[in-house]
Amino acid sequence: MRVLVVEDEKKLGSFLRNGLAQENLVVDLVHDGSAALAQILTQAYDAVVLDIMLPGRDGLSVLREMRRQRVNTPVLLLSARGNVNERIEGLNLGADDYLAKPFSPNELVARVRAVLRRTQQQQLVGEQPLVYGGITVDGFARRASSTCARSRALSGKRSDTDASGGAISPEETPAMRWQAL
Repeated sequence: MRVLVVEDEKKLGSFLRNGLAQENLVVDLVHDGSAALAQILTQAYDAVVLDIMLPGRDGLSVLREMRRQRVNTPVLLLSARGNVNERIEGLNLGADDYLAKPFSPNELVARVRAVLRRTQQQQLVGEQPLVYGGITVDGFARRASSTCARSRALSGKRSDTDASGGAISPEETPAMRWQAL
């Protein structure tokens, strides 16, 4: 998993990078909002830890532009201010979590892990279709398709019907189910 840390305090940024790296995360570090936005728009990250008070461009403006550009990478905001209105604004702009400074390094790691876990679960549930070879399953739209067959609605039941309308039991193999398409 790849995480971008955006923190203008160089010592704290290095501390965060090292702590997250110890958790087997690949971590990039930048120190200002403009550099952060450039990285976010050109690199793929699984999460962003974003300080609000940054030189060049503040964290809320970076977040606003990320969402405007349809970058849905999860964001954990950091701030020394801890102002309730600021937290609400950040969450309303699309932040996934907020942590006020000073914070426990263990809490930061736990929150990053939680954000990553939620994102992985959403992907499994179906925001992004699963594709394997010529088979596509879109859990969100509840449709399955194959490059060699027509698209088909998924019922959500453990058993379904084959192309002729006959029941397919849960014991039948996935390959048999795809042949019915």
